[in-house]
Amino acid sequence: MLPHFDAAHHLARWLMRDTEAAEDVLQDAMVRALTYFPSCKGINPRGWLLQIVRNAAYGSMKTITRSLPCPPDDRCF
Repeated sequence: MLPHFDAAHHLARWLMRDTEAAEDVLQDAMVRALTYFPSCKGINPRGWLLQIVRNAAYGSMKTITRSLPCPPDDRCF
């Protein structure tokens, strides 16, 4: 996984558009990757790691979107 760390970092920064948020996503993704490393088939480790980074980023974006308050003139359902 270490040879692909830079690619994972760049992808996280590109997806999150914020350095601090990208570092949080990358940390979460690396923990997930280390946890599930035994299940990696080894066919394409770079793609496997980048998919974990994407999923972590999308999950983080959902959390951020849900925690934003609604403007007073919009209806929140």
